[in-house]
Amino acid sequence: MAMMCRSCGTVAEPKTLKKGTSSLEVLLWLCFLLPGIAYSMWRWNTRHKVCPACGGSMVTDYEASRPSSARRQTDSVEKLAKR
Repeated sequence: MAMMCRSCGTVAEPKTLKKGTSSLEVLLWLCFLLPGIAYSMWRWNTRHKVCPACGGSMVTDYEASRPSSARRQTDSVEKLAKR
């Protein structure tokens, strides 16, 4: 689903970004089981979508960010094109 970045205006598929580092996660798993599990769960819970162009976290659904009049106009044009 295409998302629009409110920072730079890019319309694209967002990237998913997790806080923390993979190397620390692997190290914790190799050395200590309980901290490895806790760190992995924390990283999994802190993932969020970011803009692939600027890295900004202010991304919204492209369809929802367009004014309703623009959506209606696009929908009517698509219906005419299907005929």
